[in-house]
Amino acid sequence: MPRALALLVLVPTLLLGTFQVLRIPGDLTEDVFWARKVEWGDTFDIVIAGDSRTYRGISPEQLATFFPAARIGNFGFSSAALAGPYVERIRSLLSPTSSRPTVVLAVTPYSLTERATLENGFISQPSGGPPLRSAAWIGWCRQFVAPLSLDEIAVMLRDRSIFVGGNIYHEDGWVESTSPVYSALPAFDWARVDFEGNPVSPLLLAGLGDRVRDWTAQGVEVFAFVMPVTPELEDLEARLSGFDVERVAEALRSAGAVWLTPPGGFETYDRSHLTAPSAIEFSRWLGRALQALEERR
Repeated sequence: MPRALALLVLVPTLLLGTFQVLRIPGDLTEDVFWARKVEWGDTFDIVIAGDSRTYRGISPEQLATFFPAARIGNFGFSSAALAGPYVERIRSLLSPTSSRPTVVLAVTPYSLTERATLENGFISQPSGGPPLRSAAWIGWCRQFVAPLSLDEIAVMLRDRSIFVGGNIYHEDGWVESTSPVYSALPAFDWARVDFEGNPVSPLLLAGLGDRVRDWTAQGVEVFAFVMPVTPELEDLEARLSGFDVERVAEALRSAGAVWLTPPGGFETYDRSHLTAPSAIEFSRWLGRALQALEERR
């Protein structure tokens, strides 16, 4: 009888342990979020561009508290390279009637690598039409549970805790993370995989500089910075990828961008992506920085 009782408790626990419990989202599901985002048109005054650190780390709603009349969109995509079709699309999202069209480039080491040009989430994301309707149904079913990775399961077993978290998808392009902070090492492992034989490309950096030069010649204001991560991951990525923040800053400054240097101290949930409170804090820092620059002009 004790053995049967133990199994009765253990089996459901293991089954539940393979799923990530998500906060019930609003009407916008993951699949619909991405399918809509990839089809955005020329409606914005400020476009924020970058990879997953960007779409998780910058809230246009918070930025808008400093620019209430501006239409702001976070156009970040997973593994987005700041090159090719993605960069071409950024400019097209700015409204032709905007009095002050602005691009905000959130740079990461991986966004300047050749592998990112192949894995760019913008390129692989399907557009609307029938797939969008399918995505809506699939997304509705998937909004309640999502499979955990092996790394996340390992964290649960190590900490003997239930991993509760997920994402809330916002119409303005921000993905608000509800994942708890955990101290496992997967971000370090990912960095080693990401940059093995895949260093920062001088050609991609030069190409980004050319694009910024074109934009500024057309009257677009461009601001750029490196998205914050933990100091340990920042150092590791620099060593593995050859990312030199001063060289990147100079390349973009010489092309006409304004380079910003974020302060430290922002909290991540996995050493690589900001928690929701830190994303809000970072967005407000960015808003204050852009507002201060505008007031000095």
